[in-house]
Order: sequence, then structure tokens, then C-alpha cells
Amino acid sequence: LRLQISGLSSALTQNIKRDFQSSGWFALSSSPAANYTVKITNKGNGTLAIEILDSSGQPVEKGKYTHNVSSLKGNLVQHRLVDEVLSRVYSKKSKICASRIAFCGLRNGIKEIYTVDFSGRNLKKITNYRSLAVEPAWSVDNRYLSYTVYGRQNANLVQMDLLTRKHRLLSHFPGLNAGASFHPDGKSYALTLSRDSKVDLFVMPIGSKRGRALTNDHNIEATPVWSPDGTKLCYVSAAIRSNGKVSTPRLYMMDLTKKRAWRMFRDGAERVSPDWSKTSNLIAYSKRHGRQYVLAICDPTSPGSETILVKDAGDWEAPSWAPDGRHLVCSRNLNGRQTLFIIDTVLKKKKEIRLNSAGKAYFQKMSLPAWSNLD
Repeated sequence: LRLQISGLSSALTQNIKRDFQSSGWFALSSSPAANYTVKITNKGNGTLAIEILDSSGQPVEKGKYTHNVSSLKGNLVQHRLVDEVLSRVYSKKSKICASRIAFCGLRNGIKEIYTVDFSGRNLKKITNYRSLAVEPAWSVDNRYLSYTVYGRQNANLVQMDLLTRKHRLLSHFPGLNAGASFHPDGKSYALTLSRDSKVDLFVMPIGSKRGRALTNDHNIEATPVWSPDGTKLCYVSAAIRSNGKVSTPRLYMMDLTKKRAWRMFRDGAERVSPDWSKTSNLIAYSKRHGRQYVLAICDPTSPGSETILVKDAGDWEAPSWAPDGRHLVCSRNLNGRQTLFIIDTVLKKKKEIRLNSAGKAYFQKMSLPAWSNLD
């Protein structure tokens, strides 16, 4: 990609270049023979003229337009601009720059929920319970962020409206309320509840206290994720043996229309923390490999297609798909230092999310990331 930018500040110009590079969809070049040339011209009053040309110098389809950024603040200027170029060159599903990543940050022994841009900027603190807030999950429209808060006697599922900053209890049955996963239609969610001395999966309509049990056994079920069409769930299940010990956690699939469930892999390997891409229809998860957890993906219709993406030193945990279905965010735990990484599943490249120096000193550990949905 060749960029030609005129009339913008040097800071904004550099931010635009960084977003194009970070998106993973383009490599910047100064060569006239680049596959694409993007011309950005400041017309004043917050209006930018954009031209996207192919390698022959002809505009791509819908590649000549104006982009108004007068109502945008801070990093959203370059994020929205680059996302629009991505959507016109590839597709709407390629947009990634304006997305956000929620995660659990540990500071002074307290875990709270934070959000950050995919570039590592614009860090925001979401919760302030001064206890243990974990497992962030985005609503389908990105307006709400849910998480589990552990108290002295209960673990409640709480939801925050990111526009009004108001919180509400989503699920607060006695015991464990955890692992919210929102149905693609946005009307219900799956979660883990501990009831009747068991740990099972339930589906709950949003705003209702009456749910439906999806499992009813003496196994421990957790971390459900929906298929893109909302007809299936992938989740983790571990049996409790007669001696009270918990067996190896494994991935299971449940078809809600046919009301049946099955184990996805027949080998004995431990697989946990699944996430199902709405765009690529691939499932990502952590797999026990020797003494470490590696990052793997598979086509759910063909588990034999499993591909190990990352097996560098350390434990690679809790992957979450970007809205483009190409990138993943996960945590890496190496020598007691836990940080967040973005993985390009196409180029097999990995990049640490680097906060500014103040942000790095702020956290002892960063874990359980969740990437927002397509905006």
C-alpha cells in the first residue's frame, strides 16, 4: 500500500500509517507499483477526500469518496478512516481499527476490568470494585460489557452500559454466575451456574430470572461460546471422578436444535477457553502441549483440521477473535509476567500489545481478553 497524505498534521499522519500497518491487511510501500495507492487530502472543516487506486492507477469500486471526521475525537479519527478504506478494498468484516479489547488487569492484588484500543492506546478503567472482577464479555452491539464479580459468598454476573456508565445485576443466583456468552440475536446469553451442588450450563433471556438448563450432570461445564448462527455451543466439560478429583477438561459441542452433545476430539489432550469467530467460523482455544499451553484453531465441522498457531515459550491462554476473523488476542504467561498479544492467523505473526510506560508499570498481570464485535 502506498499512502499519499496532504494537509494533515504530522501526528495524525503517523497515526494513520500505524493503523494501516497494525491492521495486518497492508504493508506500506513507497513504490508506484504497490497494489493500492490511497490518497488522503484535507479539504477543511473536518472533511477528508479519499481516493483508493489499484495498481494500474484506476479507482477501485466506491474508491472515491469524502470522509467527515469533525464529530470524532482522539484516536477515532484515524481508526474510522482506516476502517473505511479496509471495508472498501476488502469487505465490511475486515474493519478492526475502531474495535476495543476488554481485559482483566491485576494491580496491587486487585483485579478490575479495563478496555484498550487494539493499538494499545486509550486505556480505560471500567470497574472499581476493589475485589475480583474477571471474564469480560461484549454484548452483540458493543454497548454493554459484562463480567463476573467475586464477593465473599457469591460470584455475580454484572453488566455495564458503556454509554451511561450504569451497572446492573445480570445474574445473581446463589453460588457461581460466570462465563456470559451472548447469543448472536442479542436476546439471551449462556452462562455457568452452580445449583444443587452441580456446575451446569444455562441459557437465560436478558432481563429474566428464569433460565433453561442445557446440561444436567455431575461434570463441571464452563466457558460456553455460540456458533455464528446461534444453533450450537462449544464449551469445556470435565468429569468429577469417584475419588473427587476432576478429570482432564475437554471441548464439547452441543447442537441445541437436535438436543445432543458430543466430544470434539477423541485424543486425551486438554483443551480449554474456546472462542468461535462470527466471521471465519473457526474456533480458537488453548491446548495442553507438553508442559505448556499453546494456541490452536480448528474448523468445528472438521476437528482434524486443528492447527497450532503459537507454541513459543510460555502459556498462551484465553484467545478471543477480532471482528475481522483473522486476528486473535490472547494472554501469554512467561516467567510470571502475563501480557496480551495479538496473533495474525494468516501471517502467523504475533505482537505484544504495548501500553505506554505508565500503563506497563500499572499492571502486574493482564489476562482474559475479549475483543469487541463488528461496529
